[in-house]
Amino acid sequence: MRVRVLVLALLLTACTSNEPPEPAPAQSNSAPAVQKPWDPRDVDELPAAADDVAPGLPARVEPPDAAPTLATKPLSAAVLSVDRRDGRIQLLGVDGSWREVRLPNPHGRLALSRALLSPDGTHLAALLDDGIEVWDLPTGERSRLSLPARFEPWDYSWIGWVDDDALLLDDLKAGWRIDTITGVADAVPYPAGMSFGWTLDDRGAVVEVDDPAEGDVLTDWGGGVRRYVDMSTTGRLSSIQARGDTVVGTSYDDGEFAVYDADRSDLSPRHRLRVRDHQGNYSNWGLRTVRILDDGSVLLWVAVPSRRSDVDGWRIVRWVPSTDRLEVVTTSQGDPSEPMTFASDLLD
Repeated sequence: MRVRVLVLALLLTACTSNEPPEPAPAQSNSAPAVQKPWDPRDVDELPAAADDVAPGLPARVEPPDAAPTLATKPLSAAVLSVDRRDGRIQLLGVDGSWREVRLPNPHGRLALSRALLSPDGTHLAALLDDGIEVWDLPTGERSRLSLPARFEPWDYSWIGWVDDDALLLDDLKAGWRIDTITGVADAVPYPAGMSFGWTLDDRGAVVEVDDPAEGDVLTDWGGGVRRYVDMSTTGRLSSIQARGDTVVGTSYDDGEFAVYDADRSDLSPRHRLRVRDHQGNYSNWGLRTVRILDDGSVLLWVAVPSRRSDVDGWRIVRWVPSTDRLEVVTTSQGDPSEPMTFASDLLD
């Protein structure tokens, strides 16, 4: 009872005092509000992106059951390729039409998900057990590149376009730069053998995540000089992209899945998109980076498992790191388990 009386007396004194009230303490703006994790299952509730965002991508992508062959009906350029389960690769032309080519020996050890469009969308390359097939889309012609004599394949061998006329191929020990016109292959020290994942930046430089046994280190060959960058500030990155002074990638650090936009020099995070990782769908397979656009926004590929656990296609989502705005660029009811690649230069 004495406590209640004392509190009441203090309240009455405060109300009757002639002293002006003390000003409230200033609010600090240094600590931003905690962002609520985005739930990708709600992707279709996002607004649509403007037409000039990734203008090479249509608003809807619907792979047909069948399409004319590239050999009989060449294509000026393609913005998207889809590896169908039966060994066909379907190509979405910049004019909205579809073509397809068939992989020789599509069930070989290295043939799965190895088709890749060149940056300008005029060539398609596929890594096979016994060579590299390259299709010239404007003519419909196919050529075969031999694998280097000392090439040592492994389960995750991969190819990437350095530019529109050269490929980078990794093997168990290091890499090979292959001229697609002459077929000449030169040994290069990147990417490192058994790298956890690698990408090529907008100038053709390799950025790779080292083997987990070597620690959480990103190796950056920008400028032609190898530089090691510690990943402790972001956690171990996957699905990396690099452009200019920026690296983006996904990370499952401290039990939370997120997409990071980081300074390339030291991987200090600039922005983080927290993602609700329902049943591990997104960290395991259902979300990956596609491209850092010229304006600094990021394109994400997102599978759409419904709340009933079946799958309802995929989406391309644009994330604007500076504002955390999310918007849908492209929707598709296509099978998200079928690998696809994009012609990177046609997305800006």
